Amino acid sequence: MAPEAPPREGNREGTRQALIDAAVSVFADQGYAAGSVRAITQLARANQAAITYHFGGKEGLYRAVLRTAVDELEAENTIDERLIATMDREEALRLVIRQFLIPLSQPQRLGRYMRIFGREGLDPSSIYLAFFETEKPKLVSLAEILVRRFLPENAAPRDVALTTFWLLQQPIAFVRSAGRLRQPPFSVSFDVAAIDEVADLLVRLVMSGLGGRRA
Repeated sequence: MAPEAPPREGNREGTRQALIDAAVSVFADQGYAAGSVRAITQLARANQAAITYHFGGKEGLYRAVLRTAVDELEAENTIDERLIATMDREEALRLVIRQFLIPLSQPQRLGRYMRIFGREGLDPSSIYLAFFETEKPKLVSLAEILVRRFLPENAAPRDVALTTFWLLQQPIAFVRSAGRLRQPPFSVSFDVAAIDEVADLLVRLVMSGLGGRRA
């Protein structure tokens, strides 16, 4: 059997984007290990040669998905380091938590990325770990700046890292489990008002945990 031909010039960019979009859906639903190249190419209406041509293989495609996820989530960010470092701690906390909850209002786009990250949080792949060894999303850096405002000034780097990880898990748990929360007995509809309600709840809970940490 003759090898499949790579895509024509005029279709290359469209095919590349279609493969990324399809891979996001497949990896969000099945995870990296279980997500098959066949499922991706069928959804993208492309052939396997196109994955090799554009990304070098499944691993390269997954790296492109992670890159897209970070870029899309960063594009939604409306806060910066100066704001987090200078405004009232509780209000800064609300901003950060609210930012992490934004995917709840856009489950078909941003929510898929958070499901990928949620799966990786439970069983991280080597590709995911390697990607984030050199990539620190801005929102994670902002959360770290915020955490330092709650901890003693001489807090050990390990304490800062673990506390930041703990903080991030609070909103991420809601995003990761959004589908379950939409079902009984919770029956939560994540409109703007509901997201604000969740943010306020998490702020109260987190403040009770972090509020007394600074010496």
